[in-house]
Amino acid sequence: MNWWSPVQNGKIVLGSYKNIRIKYKYKLVNKKPQFVSISNYDSYLTGINLEVDWLHKGGKASFSKKNSTKDTANITVDGVYVLGVIIAGHSIGFKWNGSWKRSLTLKKLKK
Repeated sequence: MNWWSPVQNGKIVLGSYKNIRIKYKYKLVNKKPQFVSISNYDSYLTGINLEVDWLHKGGKASFSKKNSTKDTANITVDGVYVLGVIIAGHSIGFKWNGSWKRSLTLKKLKK
């Protein structure tokens, strides 16, 4: 999942996208898809980022119903914005906590 994100905490970030990458499993119940699990959370910024970077810290998901039971995953990833540099996973500079939220809905396959 990725989306356009031109401003970060008052800092201008040109051409910046937020990205969340996950691994998920689902099953069909009565021919309707349901999430079974979500794992391997990762998040990062791409594009032209001036001054600001993102250090991923973790993720979690809850499940809800849009069209059928457990067909929607509500995903939250946590991390740290860094005004400075990140070296070997350690941030150096001014930093503040952040979290990104997105949802992903499974769709019934059309025949």
